[in-house]
Parts: sequence; C-alpha cells; structure tokens
Amino acid sequence: MDTVQSLTEERKKLQDRVHELVEKLETFKKPDVARVPKEYIIRSEKEQEAAEAFEKLEIDESNKGDKGVTKPSSTDAKKVENPKGAKQKGGGAANKEVEKPLDVSRLDLRIGKIVEVDKHPDADSLYIEKIDCGDPTGPRTVISGLVKHVPIEEMRDRLVVVLCNLKPAKMRGILSEAMVMCASTPDKVELLKPPENVKPGDRVVFEKYPGEPDAQLNPKKKIWEQLAPEIKTNEDGVAHYKDSPFRVSGNTGFFSSNLKNVQIR
Repeated sequence: MDTVQSLTEERKKLQDRVHELVEKLETFKKPDVARVPKEYIIRSEKEQEAAEAFEKLEIDESNKGDKGVTKPSSTDAKKVENPKGAKQKGGGAANKEVEKPLDVSRLDLRIGKIVEVDKHPDADSLYIEKIDCGDPTGPRTVISGLVKHVPIEEMRDRLVVVLCNLKPAKMRGILSEAMVMCASTPDKVELLKPPENVKPGDRVVFEKYPGEPDAQLNPKKKIWEQLAPEIKTNEDGVAHYKDSPFRVSGNTGFFSSNLKNVQIR
C-alpha cells in the first residue's frame, strides 16, 4: 500500500472518530438545549411547571415600558378605555358643551346697509337684498317679505338691523343668509330705525345681557323662537329685549319705530 492511500484511510478514521465524539457530547447536553424538537422532549412535572413559570416571566418582562411600568394586555387596555359602567364618548356630563344662558346675547344682531334690492323673480311679495353686515366676505343675500309694506325706494341704501346667525334657508329657490328685523303687527310692518353714527357691522348689544352670540343658532333648539316673544317696542316705540334696550357700544342713541308695544321680528 502506498503512502498516499495509507494517509487517506487514516484521515477517514479520524473523521469518523470525531463524528462519534460529537454525537456523544450531544447526549450529555440538557434537554432545554438539545438539538431535537421540543415536542419530543419528555419532561417531569416539576420541569414543565418551571418552564411555564419561566415563559410567563419572559412575557411580563417584555411588556414592561421604558420606566419599568408593566404595559396592560389588549384585554386590560379595553377595560381601561371602556371601564365597566362608564358611558361612551359623548355620553358623560364632562363631554357636554357648557350650555349658554337662554337670552338675547345668543343672537348676532348687527347694523346692515342695503346696497342692492330687487323684487324676487318668482314671488311678488319678496325682495332680494344685498346687505353689507361688515362681513369680510362681502354683502349677504337676504330675502324679505316686505314688498307690500315698504316701497323699494325706501329700501335702497338704508341702514337696518339684521339677525345674522340664523341657519341659511332657501326662499323660492334663493338662499337667504340673514333676516331684516322689523316692528310688526298683523296689518303693518316697519323697518327698525337705528340711531345716528352707526355703521355696517356694528353689533347690537344689551347692557343687562352680556355675552357672545352663537356662531349659528341650532334650529332644533329653537332659540330664536323662544326669545322672539320678549323682543318688542315699548310704549315709546323703543326696541327692547325684556327691560334692556337695543344699543350699540359707545353710542347713546336708541333703535325706534312708529309702531309701539309690538313684536319685533
């Protein structure tokens, strides 16, 4: 036998011996790190309990936050978000908007100037007005049933009182964005006359009823309908809400009408 063949056989024997030793070493390793599937490892009851406890410990540790606070599980999180007996979002008193007092301060009454007026093409009793109420977006379109009560010549360029925070509504196909305030009886209607030295956009205020107006009156709450019966002219024809006259801040004048002790609407 030549030297090369002899060395080859010797090398093979050594490799087989190495493999044999490796296999023996594997048998001495603990079951937890054995290279066989876990399901084939047979553990005693104590070993199983210890393994389960260790797995639970690992889960608890992985749920800890940066400050060592245990994170709630998904089930616990739901309990926190919706604790038993708690009302859903929007149902609790804390989520309700603070209710404003029901008084005239809720109304956005302003001085307006009629810059254009024409008859409604589809209604003989209606005017279509463009009224400057001081809005940065420009004049508002307002529909008023005043054709039978106020001549069109008296409407042009006139200063009026306008209720600006009613919800816009279509009247004969045209959207009306406000309401002109008038002293009214069943037979007669007259525009309120503002005091001198007022301008479009000036807010009408009431000394005894301070507060900011609603952005828009909620039609379902019927705020205007509840307040309207207390908005009248008095025995001198001066416009009032209850016992407080219509005023413009910094102006000593009153709003008036020739119609006395009548509703304003």
